[in-house]
Amino acid sequence: MRSGPTLLVCLCVVLAGCGTTSTGGGARTVNPALADTPTASPTPEPWSGPPGVTQSSVDVRELASAHGQALANRSVTVELTTRRTWSNGTTLSAGTQRSYADGERQFYRWNASAVPYRIAGDRTADVAYWQNDTVAVRRWGLENGSAEYEVYDDRPLDGLAVRFDPTGEQTVLALLEPHDLSYDGTVTNGEETLYRLVATGSDRSTSSQRSDVNVRVLVTEAGIIRSIGVRYQITVNGQPVLVGVQFVVSDLSDTTVPRPPWVNETLANAD
Repeated sequence: MRSGPTLLVCLCVVLAGCGTTSTGGGARTVNPALADTPTASPTPEPWSGPPGVTQSSVDVRELASAHGQALANRSVTVELTTRRTWSNGTTLSAGTQRSYADGERQFYRWNASAVPYRIAGDRTADVAYWQNDTVAVRRWGLENGSAEYEVYDDRPLDGLAVRFDPTGEQTVLALLEPHDLSYDGTVTNGEETLYRLVATGSDRSTSSQRSDVNVRVLVTEAGIIRSIGVRYQITVNGQPVLVGVQFVVSDLSDTTVPRPPWVNETLANAD
């Protein structure tokens, strides 16, 4: 019988054909996996968040410094409002600080609508000052409706505790440093993209035992803090008190510094 050699020849012919190209026009691939072209992974967009802010951490000092530098040569309005209320909604204390600044010129006023204490010397919680590059005038309201006025040459207000930083940098640092902030996405306000930073739970404050802390910050890519909202609870005389603080920056490069009539009157009387 001659079937054995015939089968062997046929098998060799079949195996030999596995690596050739068919004359019928179809290409045959030795490794089918090579037919699937790998898809390149997209290149991640580079992070371009505010100074001191990454997707995993926030350096408050670097952020506050960037805020101050970004506003140093721009006119700006800065407002800080603080309110403390008892659990029944009654106000314990409330006050607003507002600064209008443009270069060397600044007008600042602090007014408290309710305070739990008296200020020495019959003074009230209504203080203001105006200054330019050569002189400063301070006004302090009194309980009888009148006011005390003081004129300072060579801008000595820089050394007074009442002076408010025109950019709000020190206020930003004081509000945010006790908290561990984290990045929480972006929001859009008109044509401006704002980065949202948050903190909840407790903080590192040593001045009081704060609880139920909630912090919300909106900041531009350049590091300008547009707003800060802080809420927490403390205990006063054994009773819970809710504290709310709001910091807002507005009128960038569009702030006009007021010059109240008492400024001119005080300067005229001082001559």
